[in-house]
Amino acid sequence: MNRKIILFPIYASLLFGMCSCTKDKKKERPPLSVQIKKVIKKDSPLYIYAVGNTESQNMIDIRSQVTGILLQAHVDEGLYLTKDQLIYTIDPAPYQAALDKAKAQLLESQASLKLAVDKVARNTPLMEQEFISELQYDELVTDVELGKARVDLDKAQIVEAEINLAYCYIKSPVTGKMSYNKFDPGNLIVANSDMEMTTVRQMDPIDLVFSISQKDFLKFQHQHEQGDTHFDFIVLDTDGTEMTRQGLVYFVDNNVSTDSGTILMKGAIKNSDFSLWPGEFGKVKLIVKIVKDALLMPSEALQAGEKGPYVFVLEKGDIVSTRNITVVEKVEDYLMVSAGLKEGDEVITEGQLNLKPGMKVIVKESDTPDSAVKKPDEKTPDLPEKQPDANPKSEQK
Repeated sequence: MNRKIILFPIYASLLFGMCSCTKDKKKERPPLSVQIKKVIKKDSPLYIYAVGNTESQNMIDIRSQVTGILLQAHVDEGLYLTKDQLIYTIDPAPYQAALDKAKAQLLESQASLKLAVDKVARNTPLMEQEFISELQYDELVTDVELGKARVDLDKAQIVEAEINLAYCYIKSPVTGKMSYNKFDPGNLIVANSDMEMTTVRQMDPIDLVFSISQKDFLKFQHQHEQGDTHFDFIVLDTDGTEMTRQGLVYFVDNNVSTDSGTILMKGAIKNSDFSLWPGEFGKVKLIVKIVKDALLMPSEALQAGEKGPYVFVLEKGDIVSTRNITVVEKVEDYLMVSAGLKEGDEVITEGQLNLKPGMKVIVKESDTPDSAVKKPDEKTPDLPEKQPDANPKSEQK
């Protein structure tokens, strides 16, 4: 009995000491380390989004306008062509012969005309002295007029023969990329056949075709009236990253589709490096408004809560508070906000885990300086010139 009475106070004191140590450890917990960035004010654009695809401004089906044997294909399949570069040669021999015949016919007609003119000149005095009848003289004058008509006809036939001869040498109507050959040399090519010999697509600039809703179009109209028709076209690069190309809208259709409630639009993108290919799909960002003095916060500061988006803000004394915000638009690495923040507020961008309002924190320097963060760009990129109208697909025969 005496031993138990003695040990109880000892155990009690040990337990009391352990509890005290635990409380002291909780009190001595160091502040969390965080990184911060400031909210900035800047003129920033608002966008509408759509899905679009690229297509060639000019896609030309190459067909022969004369019938003959295909003598030679001068360009390998799939190569890039320059305007007026020779692609095919149709056997020109029959058309050269037709041209020579037309020229000979002209010489004959000119000789006949000269004889008819001489006859009129010789018979004019006889007509005046009534040695020949008026009918005979009129026939001579008519022969002159017929001779002139034959000369004009022969000249036109020469022009026609020259055109047909030129059609034997088929050239590219635009600078672009050639498809594959559908006919090999030695085949008979029929004029104006339903099957084209090949296709040439213009690659630079390249068109972007997309549609936006009627509601979004009303937003776009105001910006369009001010002459700003820039857009961004975003596609995935080979390594999976987003590649952004910029262009200008040059075509807006004249009606809203009753089937989809959308309106068709086209834009031109410079494509001198041929990084875009006809038929590619991607996301379109179309500017509809420039917001003056917009508040921009770093996107990595955004938090999601039950009451909507919020951020941790560093107050005086390095104390943390939370603020609910209203996000309007993503602008590069920033978010445009319309409520909850003001210019100069310091928002926490790293170390938000386990943060609570009222906690004191330690601010550590950011690994990425503000100067290295991508901010909204005010410069206008190198854009294709605005096109007057959409170029219809044409056909080279």
